[in-house]
Amino acid sequence: MSGKNQHYIPQSLLRAFRIGPGKIARVFKFQAEGIFPLPTKQVAAEDWYYSHLSTDGSKTLDDLITDHEGGQLTADFEALYAAPAGSIEAALAARTIGHLYGRVDHVRGVVRTGAALLADMIEQLFGGEDELRYMLGTDGPLPGKRFREAFANAMKDETSLAAFGLPAPVLESISYMILREQFASGMTEFNDHAMALASVFRENASTMARDAQVKSLTTSLLPSARVNLLECLDWSVIDVSAPSFILPDFVAVARSALGETGTLLTFDKEEITTVLMPLSPTRMLVGKREDEPDELDLFNQRAAPHCLAFFVSSFKDEALEALQGAIGQKVFDPIHGALAEAATDFRRQVEDPDSATTGAPTDWDPELPASFTLEMSGYDDASREATGAVLMRLVAWARLRFDVSRLILFVIAEDYERALSELDRGNLDTGEPVVPSKQGYSVAYNVPIERDGRLGVAIVLRPGIPNMLLGDDDEHYAVAAGIVLAQLARLGADALLEKVYAGGGVAGDACDRAMAPRTQEVWRSYFIGQYQSAFGEGVREEYRASLLTHLDGMEERLTEARRAYHLDNDADALIARALPDAMGAVSLAGLASAYMGTDPDEMSIKAFRSELAARGLLNWFELLTRDFAEIWSVGNPYPDQEAFLVINRHAQRMLLTGQIFYWESEQGINVMALNTHDVEWLSMAGK
Repeated sequence: MSGKNQHYIPQSLLRAFRIGPGKIARVFKFQAEGIFPLPTKQVAAEDWYYSHLSTDGSKTLDDLITDHEGGQLTADFEALYAAPAGSIEAALAARTIGHLYGRVDHVRGVVRTGAALLADMIEQLFGGEDELRYMLGTDGPLPGKRFREAFANAMKDETSLAAFGLPAPVLESISYMILREQFASGMTEFNDHAMALASVFRENASTMARDAQVKSLTTSLLPSARVNLLECLDWSVIDVSAPSFILPDFVAVARSALGETGTLLTFDKEEITTVLMPLSPTRMLVGKREDEPDELDLFNQRAAPHCLAFFVSSFKDEALEALQGAIGQKVFDPIHGALAEAATDFRRQVEDPDSATTGAPTDWDPELPASFTLEMSGYDDASREATGAVLMRLVAWARLRFDVSRLILFVIAEDYERALSELDRGNLDTGEPVVPSKQGYSVAYNVPIERDGRLGVAIVLRPGIPNMLLGDDDEHYAVAAGIVLAQLARLGADALLEKVYAGGGVAGDACDRAMAPRTQEVWRSYFIGQYQSAFGEGVREEYRASLLTHLDGMEERLTEARRAYHLDNDADALIARALPDAMGAVSLAGLASAYMGTDPDEMSIKAFRSELAARGLLNWFELLTRDFAEIWSVGNPYPDQEAFLVINRHAQRMLLTGQIFYWESEQGINVMALNTHDVEWLSMAGK
């Protein structure tokens, strides 16, 4: 092991799973990306995984592991491979597994997730950004008095700012945006280093995971607690006639008294009843607390889903190829458990709305009885009655949070498309049938209708939704309820925006007033997204992926728009092309942030944050997340129009990606597109 290439699964164990005879020992490495026959030197290894070379002659962790591997571990492996099938010494098995499990990369994966959780805890305990924001005047989407004064003084002292070629109002706006975006990372010294500490935990989770593992191994290569646990089991070696077993990247599988499978970290020590570690494709080391069945024929299919990244094998067949797609599936079991618990709590809350009051809304009457009818074709009376009762509870739950008074009708039919096309819309019928969106799979549709002079909405639902609402599975219930609530949230968002913007967009400057329709649409999407992503499988990940995709092509699109402006000098065309792109980025970011605070998928969020950081947009996204959450929260009176201006500031921030500036001057709306990066292009274009 000693040297640069350091194995977290020793080669002596990997070689036991070699594909066949040959000068170079190779194994099949099964990953989600493919199946690769690799030399053992390239498997379960990383440069300087444990430690770098010593600079003072002292032994490094890698040296200590090498010594242990060449001494005690080698002797233990020889004993395990030489032992006849049957009972073996518990201490021998405990030493072997106790050492191997603590050094694998799977442990670091667990610690990486835990570090991010610690960061959240620190921010909750010590967060002081409100106080810092007050000190700096950065307490809203527009510059405050303190900032304006500080900026005016800076303009006097820094004549070099004029070199930007931008008017003072634009420079002031840009400076304020940057200050707000960099706020948390730039001003942590005012906060007793607490926010800095949280940032360290979150941004350096991988390094901390490595350090935690190194510290643990340096303290002891054989942790007594783990060894003592394993010594309590009755151990034996079992042989099979043909190559059968894989080697998972976490080495040993644990099983609980309830028959659940995981790693040694999955269960509390008193819950573990069985531990299985493959010594070769034909030999299994088995420890049992009680007379549990071995079930060796199920080992591979139980182990693969708990692998963090891979498993190795000496053979390749259809059964193992089928397991390739299972890699990593159950690493996220704690996340799925949290979602299931949240779904159960949500169902309990909906079925007893009084248990979760949200304050006293002042902009609508939450006590008004729900007034809607239910049309269900193709269902018996019992199903209609049960579905109506569930929908009534969902409407009551929603009514405490937002205005749903425009709801007139629910429609559920076996033929969803036909129900939409034949829906009686009263005086609002245009003669054109309603058609589901071709983008994705339409499961619900809000249709404006008129009934007896009352204007409102009919919510048309897919026929599978009643089954999910009425079944015993809480997660299915939560998904279906989330669909219904998202449609109700559309009503709530419309009611709020209609009241706030009743007199048209009047807040802010001329740019804000021109942007007002898009501003409202961005917030509407964000508000609805909180319910769409609550329990929808994969919805949150889709929002995050869509944002990253949009951002990746944004600079190129804005550059094309800017260069077109240099050629035609058409400011209206520039804004018509660039502003929707910038607003689109803000809208997608709002959707990505809508349910992030309670998303238990820490590993996915960490990867997303890393992608944003690589683009230089992590601070921007975190600022946007806070800004959107502060526009309006359930239980509070409706905001004024000024609260929504922050959306416009983020759109103007996105325009900076293409060096496009959009602001108001004494002459009205102004647009500027710098040609700093287009000089060569302009010369080629003959300008």
